[in-house]
Amino acid sequence: MLPADQPVYGDSLNKGGTADLEAYGGIDSVGLGESIMGAPLSEWIWPMAAAWPIEPIPAALRRFQESDVEMLLVNGALDFSTPPTALDEAKPYYHQAQTVLLPEFSHVGDVYTIQPAAFERMITRYYDSGVADTSAYVYEPLSFTPRLSLTVVAKLLVTALIVLPALLFLGVVWAVRRLRRGVRWPRPAPVG
Repeated sequence: MLPADQPVYGDSLNKGGTADLEAYGGIDSVGLGESIMGAPLSEWIWPMAAAWPIEPIPAALRRFQESDVEMLLVNGALDFSTPPTALDEAKPYYHQAQTVLLPEFSHVGDVYTIQPAAFERMITRYYDSGVADTSAYVYEPLSFTPRLSLTVVAKLLVTALIVLPALLFLGVVWAVRRLRRGVRWPRPAPVG
């Protein structure tokens, strides 16, 4: 049995890949041509999904199904994976859905972790009263400053590539000199 937080990649590929497989028209339909950005994930996943040997999700289940179940749909305004327009597309089918669009948030990881106490309050209040309370969220503009820039990472890597071999070399030189001088290595005291 797998822990709940461990993905089963084949299952995810089958569900995610076959859901939109009709839109896939070969590698050219997902690639970005000569763009410096590229689309490496799409170029990797879609050919696998097309060749996946499992029966696709039935066509009737690849469309929204109408539902009167009460539900809360939460999305980040900056989510490029599931854009905010997905809420607008879903709303007519989910008659009892309450939608929350969080400004300056992206995909699921942001929604759960950027302001966890506010997320917990929103979900708890929704389960308690049927109304999502977003009052605990504090607006924080998105920062494009990374915690660790690529130049710092590069400097650390170059330093490690220089310092570690130098330390290894110096250690070997020290050990050889010590052996040539006839200095004995300290022996551990006998136990007993």
